[in-house]
Amino acid sequence: MSVTWRPAAIADRMDMLDAAESLAYQKRDPQIFIAALAQDQHIENEGSQLDGVATWQNLPGLPGTHVYTGRGGQWVVLYRRTAQGVEIERVRPSRTNWKP
Repeated sequence: MSVTWRPAAIADRMDMLDAAESLAYQKRDPQIFIAALAQDQHIENEGSQLDGVATWQNLPGLPGTHVYTGRGGQWVVLYRRTAQGVEIERVRPSRTNWKP
């Protein structure tokens, strides 16, 4: 079994890092970007562990798509189970209004 990051999920992570980089530059505070890098590492680590442990919480309106809330509750991972393992579809901040 394996975990595959779909291009949209990778782009979501890059967008979060880009936003943090812009904010760090604007506020002249490199710790903002350092914290974003640490968060991205947590996202990758927790995403990689979805193969062994699944929450199986279905996402309403998207059959076959499950949701995993990251530790700290600041982001969610949308994923699908396949015969080969897990496909991570999207990574989204959990404290904003977004639509899949």
